[in-house]
Amino acid sequence: MSGTAGIGTHAGNLAADPGLRFTAAGADYTVAVKSRVYEQRECQRKACCVIFENRPYGSKRRRIMSIANAKAAANLDATGRMIGPLLATLIIGGAIAVHVWAVFFADWSAPGMLLATPFVIALETWLYVGIFIVAHDAMHGTLVPRNARLNHLIGRIALTLYAGFSYKTLMASHHDHHRYAGTPSDPDFDAAAPRTLLPWYFTFFRRYFHLRQLLSLAALVVVYVLVFRVSIPAVLVFWALPAILSSVQLFYFGTYRPHRVEEEQFTDRHNARSLNFGFWISLLTCFHFGYHHEHHDKPWIPWWKLPAYREA
Repeated sequence: MSGTAGIGTHAGNLAADPGLRFTAAGADYTVAVKSRVYEQRECQRKACCVIFENRPYGSKRRRIMSIANAKAAANLDATGRMIGPLLATLIIGGAIAVHVWAVFFADWSAPGMLLATPFVIALETWLYVGIFIVAHDAMHGTLVPRNARLNHLIGRIALTLYAGFSYKTLMASHHDHHRYAGTPSDPDFDAAAPRTLLPWYFTFFRRYFHLRQLLSLAALVVVYVLVFRVSIPAVLVFWALPAILSSVQLFYFGTYRPHRVEEEQFTDRHNARSLNFGFWISLLTCFHFGYHHEHHDKPWIPWWKLPAYREA
């Protein structure tokens, strides 16, 4: 049949979308979109799907589109596809602006500035949480779903700014978390302490904070102190402290509370529950990541659409 194309996609993107029709035949799927027929095969090693157009016999196939997440691309209209990058820009830009002002320009010895310190730390902490959530959406291909390269580039930038994490490594771990949620194979879960906050947090911290992160952050501190002449207290209070607090906030509202083993059993294989927060508390605590069962149920929905999906 003319006009066929092959799509390699992450395994999590193979379920049917509105407007897409799949018929299964082993590992192969057929997708009908606007009278064009595509052949979809599962790609085990790629986090995006790539669409190729078949040319006449003997010619090379030409890549015409690289999609980060087919489901998200199908379920977001033109306006929706603009919202994710816009929010990511505001979050990352806001975090950088507050950090630069607090560390390099603010005169904390001025009258009244001491009272502002807790609010600045809280704002930085919240924005750091937001930076990670931006990277998290990129790992699922929902940040820029129709442009895999840009999607994953923003994700890499966000994780580098957050703590010098490897995007590729963290993405693999996060998809393992979805695959094995709440089991001993889940890298985010502590099977030895499934109910206890501190042991689980320290296990979580050790699994993700390695020598790479330590060396990256140490090198940056050296640059701040020796090159830019930033005081060590300013670095500790307005960078190290918000970064650590953001990890606690992410862990508590996005991992521990949703996946903690309780007397009430989980309802399905996701081994996750959602926190019963209203819109603003949910936004302030973890950028709606507390709506965790909704996220595990539909991981192609971006963070900013989780409240609407929860209410639907």
